[in-house]
Amino acid sequence: MKKLLFLFTFLLSLSLGANETVNTRIYNLLEPSDGDTEYLLMAANGFVYGLAAQDQQSADKAREALASGFPVEITLKEQTNEEIENNERSSILELKVLRNETPFASNFMPLMDVPAFVEPDSHIGPMDNFSVSRISQGQANGLFRSMRNDLRGSSECYNRAHVWSWEIYNKNRLNTGKMFLFFTRKYINEYRYKWWFHVAPFINVSNQGQHVVLDRQYFASPRVMHSWTDAFMKNNAHCPVLTRYSSYSRRQYERYCYLIPASMYYWQPWNLDYLERYHQRRSSFYQRDINHAYRDARGWWPW
Repeated sequence: MKKLLFLFTFLLSLSLGANETVNTRIYNLLEPSDGDTEYLLMAANGFVYGLAAQDQQSADKAREALASGFPVEITLKEQTNEEIENNERSSILELKVLRNETPFASNFMPLMDVPAFVEPDSHIGPMDNFSVSRISQGQANGLFRSMRNDLRGSSECYNRAHVWSWEIYNKNRLNTGKMFLFFTRKYINEYRYKWWFHVAPFINVSNQGQHVVLDRQYFASPRVMHSWTDAFMKNNAHCPVLTRYSSYSRRQYERYCYLIPASMYYWQPWNLDYLERYHQRRSSFYQRDINHAYRDARGWWPW
């Protein structure tokens, strides 16, 4: 499976040219720790990009974009075949802040009088008051085969997952969950890994008594959890299950990875973050998000 993941990445890289340009938003910028030669720029597209520690001008631009919500245009250095094969992160050659673009905004941005963090005893989990449907293994196999396989490989994983979950619910009235796999700084540093998260739908299988992940982008059938995570974890590390985003963000060196299951309505990592910070729970699909997901995953609306 890991060889197939490399082949997909390598073929995609051939179509991007020597110096790929990416338009995205910055989710976080991690300062270099002892011995590090790069900042770690965590992009909204799920990728991690390295920024040279001595490039303070670009670091200042990244901080500006992070604070203002403006998107950025990133030109990446060319990677070697070995770096591509190892799924290593790209390094930034140039970074521009797109100040004429619309800053990040959401219909669900917090009110100013809401506390920055909720107390532990009032915590709401992303699976609270939501039940994932339970089906047989045969039904899960059929459901997997019915999922779209025409989504663009260059699209964001969270948009593919949103399209799949929305269509499964509308066509079959089945509730899927979303399984967010978060890679920690420990893993990203040790393997120079290119992603900081991945997400795909999951469903319960009755005769196995466990979740199976429906990730048609990288797999040919539903996968039990450890089989799914092992495809991305070079060291086959165990990924503990969490219910709070801060449990991942504040524990970057304890483990190599974490899993956070969520209902099908949660779209991106910031939804999990805002759930904890501002009690912004999601209990339905939002058309604006669906439209955005289709535009990225397919390039057009489905009908």
